[in-house]
Amino acid sequence: MPKSGSRTLRNTSSTFFSRSLFMFQKILFWLLFGITFLMAERIDITPSELEALQNQGVRVVDIRTEPEWQQTGVIPQSERLTFFDARGNYDALGFLKRLEQRGITPQTPLILVCRSGNRTLSVANYLSSQGFEKVYNLKNGIIEWIKLSKPLEKPAP
Repeated sequence: MPKSGSRTLRNTSSTFFSRSLFMFQKILFWLLFGITFLMAERIDITPSELEALQNQGVRVVDIRTEPEWQQTGVIPQSERLTFFDARGNYDALGFLKRLEQRGITPQTPLILVCRSGNRTLSVANYLSSQGFEKVYNLKNGIIEWIKLSKPLEKPAP
């Protein structure tokens, strides 16, 4: 009888150890993930703030699709770099590589623009999680820009 009891005790302690290790790993993951977000900075900005930052040399990246650029126009001097396709699919690593090819590193302050600010919010959070230190999000997107009659240019097809 004592043997089966000790076997149960061993199984219980082994299960307890496994659960404790799993919980520790989860806590460690969330701590590290949280620290990334604390170190990175994502800031919602207005169109006027975008203009001021752009005048200081902060780069503007429009992540909308080609048809969206053609339909509304783009913010002058913005870089067009689609993140999501028309179906909502994306290649996050490919996007990072295209940023790098344009000389945009995690240390480069960057303003993101989309139609309404929703896609850029997701992309800004993603970039922050990848170590980008300062990512600005145009609040309410190009819709707000147009509403305030800010300048636009038609992109070449």
